[in-house]
Amino acid sequence: MWGSENLFRNVFRNFLKIEQRDKEFGETGRISARSSTLLFFNFFIAFTLCSYLYFSSRFNINSSLLLALVTSIIFTFLQQLGFRIASLISGELNAIWPIVQLTRQTWQFGGIIFLMLAIIWVLNKKQAPVFITIYFVIVGVLLLFRLIKGISFSVNFKITWYYFILYLCTLEILPLAVLMKLVVDYSGVKF
Repeated sequence: MWGSENLFRNVFRNFLKIEQRDKEFGETGRISARSSTLLFFNFFIAFTLCSYLYFSSRFNINSSLLLALVTSIIFTFLQQLGFRIASLISGELNAIWPIVQLTRQTWQFGGIIFLMLAIIWVLNKKQAPVFITIYFVIVGVLLLFRLIKGISFSVNFKITWYYFILYLCTLEILPLAVLMKLVVDYSGVKF
């Protein structure tokens, strides 16, 4: 059904591999299209569920569900749109496919992690503050790891500085800034 007996090993290896030196970015440890699609749906559903659990600690059920769906849709949409706009503006169209692979690797790994978190969170709802913190840490780690891999990719493939700046601003720094704002607002820390 999943297309490979090594699916989870490939997902973890692809995500944790920082440097991509070969021209066929992401081709080692290949995951079938069907498995990749199922892993994307797993990411979307697990991320939405974790977002719902976060919002349900603050809002009613209907508002929480709506906010969780909107959050997941906006998150996935922005991660797909930002680098494409940066590629079109800078003319670095050859950078689109490797960043699609980078995004796919992040979502595949993140979906597995968010699914485990959601299951444990649902079973231990009394520990919501702990799980909310873990939720934001996982989102932050995924975005930070993606930033590191994006920088490594840009350096290894000799991407122009203009595209690199656009890429960082639209795809990496903005989501991290929004995440930090949410964490600061949630934790009540004042700077």
